Amino acid sequence: MGAPRPPAKRRGASKVLRNLILILLIGLLVLMLWPTRPLGPMGSEQLGQAGLAKIDELYQAIEQGQRRVAEFTDQELNAYLEMRLAPPEVEDEVVSTAFVVEQLNVAFTDSRFIAHITARWMFVPVTYQVAGTIEESAGNVDLVPDLVKVGHLPLQGFVGAYRLSRMQTLLNAFDREQIVFDHLERAEIRHGVLRVMVSGE
Repeated sequence: MGAPRPPAKRRGASKVLRNLILILLIGLLVLMLWPTRPLGPMGSEQLGQAGLAKIDELYQAIEQGQRRVAEFTDQELNAYLEMRLAPPEVEDEVVSTAFVVEQLNVAFTDSRFIAHITARWMFVPVTYQVAGTIEESAGNVDLVPDLVKVGHLPLQGFVGAYRLSRMQTLLNAFDREQIVFDHLERAEIRHGVLRVMVSGE
């Protein structure tokens, strides 16, 4: 004789649980693949060139051991980022060589920033959003995110921190910008304008 079958009531409960888990997974997948839209205004090529000139000035000040202050609007930064992402495209090798960043966008609201990444993994479009504030402590400048989303799915705790660390690898493709960021002495967002000071000392 074979092993006794579980009661019909138990089998029915197991089936309901499996269906609920399946529905939950499908819902999470839909939220992840449901793209968000960038919130920052787009700028002209002229604004992009102006942003490039300011980045160059900050970089040169660092090389010469000087301090330099610069101000950027989100529109100016978005025009600059559009220029920087022109082919050859930036790839996140940590995720996959098939992961291609198509757009970086920032928006400044009061003292907060909202960064938006539009990417493509294989043939699947994916969007990421990071929002937070800038904090200064003992001469260091840190971006302190309080929201990380993939599509419309908020990521919390360890998962959000892990995804954020992967997104930060994108900075590796921006050598000069990374050097500028590493030498920030002050940074603040006020009335939609990012004001930074670098020090090459």
